[in-house]
Amino acid sequence: MPVASILDLLLTSLILDSRSGDKDPPRRQIVVFKEGYKPSAATVAELGGKVLKEIPLVNGIACTITEPISPRLLSRHREILRIDEDLPVSIVAEHNFPLPLFLLLLLFLRPAPGRSKNEGEAVPWGVKMVGAPDIWPLTRGEGVRVAVIDTGVDLDHPGLAANLRPGINILAGGSPPQDGNGHGTHVAGIIGAVGKGGELAGVSPGVEIYPVKALNDKGNGWLSDIIAGVEWCIKNEMHIINMSFVVHGDNDSLREMLQAADGAGLLVVAAAGNSGPGENTVRFPARYGETIAVSAVDRRQQIAGFSSRGPEVDLTAPGVEVLSLWPGGKKKIMQGTSMAAPHVTGVAALVLSVYPTATSTAVKKILLEAARPLPDLKKSEQGAGLVDARAVLKVPAVLPPAGK
Repeated sequence: MPVASILDLLLTSLILDSRSGDKDPPRRQIVVFKEGYKPSAATVAELGGKVLKEIPLVNGIACTITEPISPRLLSRHREILRIDEDLPVSIVAEHNFPLPLFLLLLLFLRPAPGRSKNEGEAVPWGVKMVGAPDIWPLTRGEGVRVAVIDTGVDLDHPGLAANLRPGINILAGGSPPQDGNGHGTHVAGIIGAVGKGGELAGVSPGVEIYPVKALNDKGNGWLSDIIAGVEWCIKNEMHIINMSFVVHGDNDSLREMLQAADGAGLLVVAAAGNSGPGENTVRFPARYGETIAVSAVDRRQQIAGFSSRGPEVDLTAPGVEVLSLWPGGKKKIMQGTSMAAPHVTGVAALVLSVYPTATSTAVKKILLEAARPLPDLKKSEQGAGLVDARAVLKVPAVLPPAGK
């Protein structure tokens, strides 16, 4: 069995580990209704399900179902198109693995120990490597709306405050999208830490950050919450969505979510996953062509041992010993493709800031064409190459610049 499949089984068992006694917990499902039929709570109840939330983006209802649904019962409800599993989701950084796997993977999946050479610098090595400071005289990402679907963001962090905009807490409606984990804050800092007064700067320090809390404070969640987050992004006209998480499995609801985002003109940047070093280990949602799949390299521009790789990889970016923001006004060094993806998101924001009329397809094409191929890496490890902020200068002249 491939390593990625083994990890999926282990992670899924950890996320779902809420069993008591010998009785299996209720299964989370997404009941999807046919076009022209309104999602019905009564129908879900007849199937023995308990409604969790309606998810209009796929014309469905997320629910828990205790007993298996008989084909005979299902056949009486012709309004149902399908029933998908509500797949578990998790961040691609820290995880608590059972021994002995924990010992084998600790080196790759834990935040990098010790102090980094760049810990006292305002511009981290990764931001420099992608060439962002060279573009800041032209743009710092102003006017671009970036949604970070993650564990939330530290709403009081001075390194982000100027760029934060009202987001949403999918898990607790009415509550602010406060980060109780740290992962979302770290990701947001890589994209758009403001960098004023000698403080840490992100790739796009003038961008607008919209936190979408769809993962809990342990870094786990469910596909239905991600779908709800994407729907919010579409309704609120985001430009870019950063997805530094993996979905443990695949189904039609996941695919439809990405197709809806793509159809609405949103650029989706996704972490390739931390399931390396084997080939064909890219994880969902990054496996889909509607995303920009990002692998991770270190400061020597070598592929990170933990980084997933495969034909789906589009770009690579810094993802080892990355310094960024942490809740409580702090900073922290972490590693993973979770950290690589926001470097690409930040560069994409720089492009869109100068050329806001560029479509998501055009931006992706520009990023791929401008990438710097790394001579020591295979295509499956880097895609088109290292993301390069000089992509801003390679935008086709036919596109009108900002303000024109």
